[in-house]
Amino acid sequence: MQALALAALLAWRAAAASAPDAGFIEETLQVPVEVEAVGGRVARQDIAVTVVRGTQAGRRPFLVLLHGRGASAAERSAMGLQTYPANSRYFAARGFVVLIPTRVGY
Repeated sequence: MQALALAALLAWRAAAASAPDAGFIEETLQVPVEVEAVGGRVARQDIAVTVVRGTQAGRRPFLVLLHGRGASAAERSAMGLQTYPANSRYFAARGFVVLIPTRVGY
């Protein structure tokens, strides 16, 4: 009986893992943030947070996907909004709500 239940569970998980999502919802929100820098200087600005999720309703775990830091000020200012479509959709297809903030200074 336990072996049959385990086999049914494994078959259900395999089917659920391979079932394609009907689509994705991607939206970018402007979120106000305040950051205190070294020396006490406070920076206030809105940052863009892109949210990628599947279309199914219900509660989901979330994953924060952060970008790295450019070596120079020119690289950082040229970076712009990053959404990492392949990575974010990979995790969204597996049931995560993916949050991709654009860090202060970018």
